[in-house]
Amino acid sequence: TKAGGTGTTLIINKPTGVVQGDVMIFTFSGLRTSYPSSPGWTVIKQGQYTPDFVNGLADGVAIAFYKVAGAAEPANYTFSVTAGAAAVGAIMAFSGVDVTWPTPFDAVPPELYKVFANVAHANSITTANSDAAVLMLVMSQATRSYSSWSATSPSSLAEILDANVTNSANNDQTSIGGAWALKPVPGATGTGNVSMRGISETYGLFLALRRNPPPPTITSFSPSSGPVGTSVTITGTNFNSDITQNSVYFGAAKAIVTAATSTSLTVTVPPGSTYENISVCDTRHNTTGFSSRPFIVTLDEGAITFNPKTKVYEGFPYGITAADVDGDGLTDLVSPSGGNLLILPNSSSN
Repeated sequence: TKAGGTGTTLIINKPTGVVQGDVMIFTFSGLRTSYPSSPGWTVIKQGQYTPDFVNGLADGVAIAFYKVAGAAEPANYTFSVTAGAAAVGAIMAFSGVDVTWPTPFDAVPPELYKVFANVAHANSITTANSDAAVLMLVMSQATRSYSSWSATSPSSLAEILDANVTNSANNDQTSIGGAWALKPVPGATGTGNVSMRGISETYGLFLALRRNPPPPTITSFSPSSGPVGTSVTITGTNFNSDITQNSVYFGAAKAIVTAATSTSLTVTVPPGSTYENISVCDTRHNTTGFSSRPFIVTLDEGAITFNPKTKVYEGFPYGITAADVDGDGLTDLVSPSGGNLLILPNSSSN
C-alpha cells in the first residue's frame, strides 16, 4: 500500500492479508521535511538529500523501516512529517519470514548507495540461507519511473513499487520504487541496478529476508530396535543444528539429544518409550516431523522381576493415552473421566 501528500501526516493502510508474524517494510522519500516517525517501526537505514538549487531540487530525507506484525495491528499507520513537505511512502508485506531471530534479515543491511545519475544502485549483500527474499528499494529526490531492475544473483527482480508525489505549490517532486526476487542459493547478490527516467540524487538499498524453514523430515533411523539407553541416529532434513533447539520423542517419552546437525540427530532411547512414531520438533520455529514407523523397544537380557500389584485407580477409565505430562521423563497416563481429565502420574524411581 502507498500514499503521498503535502500535509503534516502520511497515513498508509496496512497491506491486505497481513497476519501476525508477517514482516512489513516501509520506504519513504520526502522533500523539505525531517525524518518521519511512527510508533512500533524500526529504522533500517536513512539518508539526506543534498539541495540542488540549479536544478530546483530541494533538500529532504530518504528512510526505510521494518515492523513484525503483531496479533492486533491497526487498519493504517500514521507517519509524522513536516508541514508542506512533498512526501511519498509505501508499505510492502512479506509472509513466511523467519522472525525468531533478533531481526528478520538474512544479511546485515548495507549502507545506502547514493548516486546522482539516471541509474540507481544498491550495495551488494551476501545471504546466509537458501531462498532468501531479496528486496531492492530506491528513493529519489525527483519524480522518476523505474525499469530494468537487476543484480548478479538474482539476475533480475520483479517490480512491486513505483510511486511519486508532486507539491503543486512549489513543484517539489519525489519518488520511491521497489523490486524483489527469491535467491535460491546463498551468496553475494552483486550490485543492484535500476534505470530511471532522468537524472537526480537517489538512494538505493538491498535487503534480504530470511525464509521460515520448512518442518523437519525423518528419512530413516538406525538401529531400528533396541533397549532403553540405546544410541539412535536419526537422519533427515531441516533439523536445528543447535542441539538445544531439538525436541525428540519416542512416543510418550522425551529422548536426550547428544549431537545435532541440520541432517542428523543422535539421541538416547528414553525410559517409558511407547510404540509410536518418532517425532522431531524444531523448538525455535515450532515445526515438527515424524518417522514413518516406530522404534521397537526391546528388553534387556536377564531375569525380570515385578513389584507387588499397586491399585492406582478404581473405576472404568477409557480413551487412555500415555504422555509425560509433568516433564519429569516418566510416562504418565491420561484419561477423560466424568467431564474432567484424569491424570495418573508416574511416581516410580526409574
